[in-house]
Amino acid sequence: MAFMSWVVVATTGTTPPAKLTAAKSVAAAKPDGERTVFDTKLGKQISVPVYDRARLHPGMSIKGPCLIVEAGTSTYASPSFDVAVDSGDALVLTAR
Repeated sequence: MAFMSWVVVATTGTTPPAKLTAAKSVAAAKPDGERTVFDTKLGKQISVPVYDRARLHPGMSIKGPCLIVEAGTSTYASPSFDVAVDSGDALVLTAR
């Protein structure tokens, strides 16, 4: 019995996107509530502030622990991380 396999790779030249400029610091984000989560590193439940992702804008930052919620997912930043929103509107988690 003989097997045959094919692979097709199609590529095109691309220009890398421009590097993002640093977001200017803006007023601190304000939590929308609080929720209890289980932190596996701490091995216990802790109460954390909850932020609506749609209300976070470039330049905002949040000290962990926190929970950022949106329609499709949630992001948990443990007590050893901080969160910033970069100029591309992405969440950037940084270990302390």
